[in-house]
Amino acid sequence: MTSIFAAKAPLIILISVLAATPLAAQTILEKAARDEIAAVANTDPNMAAAMRKAQSTLADFLKVAAAPRPGAQGFSLKVAVREGERAEYFWITPFTNNGSQFSGQINNTPRVVHSVKLGQTITFAKSDIYLCEVRHRRLDVH
Repeated sequence: MTSIFAAKAPLIILISVLAATPLAAQTILEKAARDEIAAVANTDPNMAAAMRKAQSTLADFLKVAAAPRPGAQGFSLKVAVREGERAEYFWITPFTNNGSQFSGQINNTPRVVHSVKLGQTITFAKSDIYLCEVRHRRLDVH
């Protein structure tokens, strides 16, 4: 496992979000829906709000992930990998938490940073987590 977190002072944050269509007239959410890279200033208020929300709800998310309800699956964390002044955010799934540190596999292809690769296991701190996600599947009852 490799720890890749050193500096925390990027001038521009590059986000790997879900897309691959023309950049013109797209919102960040539209780009996210298509796994596209979006350049976001590190002072962006919407990004800052999303990061604060992830940190404030992380304890509850981790409790649910430790004992998932029926239908809950695909627990993921989004963390930053930094190279110099650049950062790219990756979905990490599956992941483990030993209390003070986390580890897990990079689950999207790097496009901006080159120190990691798809499927690589990395270690990271709680403070490196920027988003959390869980998917729910429909349960049919017969």
